[in-house]
Amino acid sequence: MGTGLEVLTTGLVERGGGFQLVDGIENSDISFPDDGLSKLYDIEEESYWFKHRNVCFGHLVNKYSGGGVFLDIGGGNGVVSKALQDDGLEVVLVEPDPIGCRNAVERGVSNVFSGTLEDLPLRPGIEVPSIGVFDVLEHIDDDLAALEGFYSVLSEGGHLFLSVPAFNFLWSEEDVHAGHFRRYTKRSITEVVERVGFEIVEVGYLFSVLCIPILIMRSIPSWFGFYKVQGETVNRDHGSSGGLVSRFVSRRLKSEFNRLKSGSGKMVGSSLYLVARKTG
Repeated sequence: MGTGLEVLTTGLVERGGGFQLVDGIENSDISFPDDGLSKLYDIEEESYWFKHRNVCFGHLVNKYSGGGVFLDIGGGNGVVSKALQDDGLEVVLVEPDPIGCRNAVERGVSNVFSGTLEDLPLRPGIEVPSIGVFDVLEHIDDDLAALEGFYSVLSEGGHLFLSVPAFNFLWSEEDVHAGHFRRYTKRSITEVVERVGFEIVEVGYLFSVLCIPILIMRSIPSWFGFYKVQGETVNRDHGSSGGLVSRFVSRRLKSEFNRLKSGSGKMVGSSLYLVARKTG
């Protein structure tokens, strides 16, 4: 890697292969289950969900990013950071959970900071042309304040790459268990991002094939109090165990990616992606 956290920042110490402030980090405003990252780490490499998200944002970042430092905010176990790093980007993972940081180091992410973006001590004059926030904003109570923080760090003309869960009608007990405060629509995510001062570059839906299964298997049972969160469903939900259903979904997702590249994305999906530019 070209620069590294030692050059980008000041006042950090290396511990366990990652970096943190000398005094460490104690608090975070992110709502997330205690064992969430550990469970995800075991399935991320084989999950059609994570693979598809990586492929889609690999395309979007390559399309819009001008290179330079890419901050992956709240990047968990580093599954996106590692994919972008393998594509040649200078990625810095910023993750407040020490478990996620350790997993990211084990995965091979070169630059890992244990803390929040607010804690990251960037040196004066450091340009940050790209920030990624992948399925993080829904875990933050004050999403507007979080977006204002991203805006303040980005250099002029820099890009924000964002993904969030879509549609309130897909809300279920899984969202409660995951620590979500909300789900979004194109309109609601666009409004809050533009309110901060960003210019929307591209926005659309992902995982269209999952809408009906989530509605039938999670949302509707949750409305009537029948749905119970079970930890052993993680492998099934992410398709990491293979099988006919996983292969069918993977083929549909490949078709969705081709539509994304051609600029004719789906009208619905269980997730939203957004690319925005700092213009002020």
